[in-house]
Amino acid sequence: MGARCTCHARLLRADNVSDSFVGAGFITEDGYEVRNVFERNFAINIPGNGKNGKQELDPPSNIPGGEGAGFWFHGMQNIFRDNVACNSNIGFQFFYINQVTGQKVPSMPGGPADTLLDPTTAIPIENARNVGFACNTGGLEVWNSPSAFYINELSAWHSRDQQINMGNGQPANITVKGIHVLAQGGAAGGLHSNAAYSVKVDVDVGEVEGCAVAALDAGDLVRLANLRIVIPPGGTGYNTDSVHARQTIIDNVKFEQIGTGPKKFIVYGAGQELDSRNPAPELRVMEQSQYRPSVHCQELAAGPWR
Repeated sequence: MGARCTCHARLLRADNVSDSFVGAGFITEDGYEVRNVFERNFAINIPGNGKNGKQELDPPSNIPGGEGAGFWFHGMQNIFRDNVACNSNIGFQFFYINQVTGQKVPSMPGGPADTLLDPTTAIPIENARNVGFACNTGGLEVWNSPSAFYINELSAWHSRDQQINMGNGQPANITVKGIHVLAQGGAAGGLHSNAAYSVKVDVDVGEVEGCAVAALDAGDLVRLANLRIVIPPGGTGYNTDSVHARQTIIDNVKFEQIGTGPKKFIVYGAGQELDSRNPAPELRVMEQSQYRPSVHCQELAAGPWR
């Protein structure tokens, strides 16, 4: 792996800058790195080769981080807070794929390696107030994460394709408490997910502004709560573009439309079913600026539709 700052031992990595490196700026390489602190670091101009991260991780490429990531993590049981990534292919990568298993780690700081760690279920000790902006593929990607994967106060702004990518060719779960997403003029996506790969998308508190599609669907659960979603002309708030979630909860979400044109606050695509009793017509678009708490998909079937 080509990386500017690679972590294997227990370390504090704070107040560092990684600039114009070919692979990844800051990484935990294998999966059994624990109790490290990544704090107030800045990664800039990490373009990589611009390819799909999973393809670079798998044979025959076998170039983890080669896609270009400001922060690239295989080992998750660490503290990640107040870091910034910009002008890179991807800001933050959380990879629960091809981790090194069967390794023991110390059960206590400074102690012997006496406890077997399963990196595929390990989650961050703290994952808070990180910022990914002005990147190519996106500000943050999560791959194959367990259901307990959690982010607190995440900001993603002005990346070219998506701001946050959840489940790109690999199952993923994500829960975010406090989100700040911004794109300009409807040219990029917001919370990008796909029901074939995204198991759960749970976002509570914050704002999503200016995105072509503010949020897409997931396989088991979509929960959008206590959000302000500002939709540009021609944009969409929440779009189930494939198989809609088994449970959809929209709780205290305010949609605002910029300019004139169709108000596509919630769109159910062709051939979808809201539940087993209420088959959707070819297209349903819901226009309502404020939703009451705990609106579920079966309740949405009753309208109001325009």
